[in-house]
Amino acid sequence: MRVASVLISVALALEPAMVDWSQTDYGKAPEGYEVKMVLPLVMQYLTPSWVAFLGLGAVSAAVMSSADSSVLSASSMFARNIYKNVFKQTANDREVIWVMRASIVVVAAIACTIGILINSIYYLL
Repeated sequence: MRVASVLISVALALEPAMVDWSQTDYGKAPEGYEVKMVLPLVMQYLTPSWVAFLGLGAVSAAVMSSADSSVLSASSMFARNIYKNVFKQTANDREVIWVMRASIVVVAAIACTIGILINSIYYLL
């Protein structure tokens, strides 16, 4: 699986130089920050619409899957490890589940706020 990822990355990195972008609606070869967006540009300008729709949908589904599992993991760890072990050791499973549901909303709101307000991932380091 990693070999396929590496090969796709190499192909996409080399691809802007191998395509005559002046014959597309995009007009010019991606350069600078646009090089990081080669996959969406290829999907939009070099593939049929249905391929672009399915390809970008698959990428979006993978990103959303990772994001929602991170939110669920963070809220679950808070509910079990902090709420139950630190604040209320006598909490039953039903109460912990309600705390987990509430913490999902809080963690998702924090994640959305960070995603909207932070311009680059490098600012989070």
